[in-house]
Amino acid sequence: MNKKILITSAAFTGFGIANAIVFIVLACLNIAPSISFGNIYSILLIFLYFLAVWAPVLLTLIFKINFNLPLIIAYELFVILALVVGCLWSVYDMTSVYDKVVHLASGILLAMLAYNLITETKGNTLSPVWIFILALSFSMLLGGFWEICEFSFDTFLGENTQHWMGFEGRDVLMDTMYDIICDFIGGIVGGVSVVLYAKYKQKKSVVAKSSAVAEVEQCSIS
Repeated sequence: MNKKILITSAAFTGFGIANAIVFIVLACLNIAPSISFGNIYSILLIFLYFLAVWAPVLLTLIFKINFNLPLIIAYELFVILALVVGCLWSVYDMTSVYDKVVHLASGILLAMLAYNLITETKGNTLSPVWIFILALSFSMLLGGFWEICEFSFDTFLGENTQHWMGFEGRDVLMDTMYDIICDFIGGIVGGVSVVLYAKYKQKKSVVAKSSAVAEVEQCSIS
């Protein structure tokens, strides 16, 4: 187990504890109408945050997947954006723009996850073009799957994931399409980022090998 990942999860756990304390205090004082600790939803979100924070550690232990540190940090920040800021503090209900920001961030995060999985299985044997295509495709695949889940929740369970903020008719379609577009843009940004990161690692590896060879040759001459 990577100690840096454990430290990162512990640090975000500390943030979660501090956030929960502030939330509970404000809820008890009834300072903000949108804040309420008296319902099971808020309590569930707080516990879900702590579970999400330690999910990478659990997945590493169970499936032996080596997640890189930049991915873990990006994931933990995304959990804060989506669960804490968006759901617990009800920012989703304040403006529809925030939802698009989260979708954009999810596209970047999923592209980073795709790159992590690629390097776990294929190493650095794939060309930058294929790394970009696979990262973008993976991001769009899960982004589209999420929209299908929202549609299914609304259709079969009577939820309102596609009717939030009073959207009706074509506005619901437009919201869904904007979500997919944001996923696509995030996938592109994430795909370009991982390609640049892969090239940086490859260049660093070549420099390290060259230095090692030079040292061996120097020792041979001596």
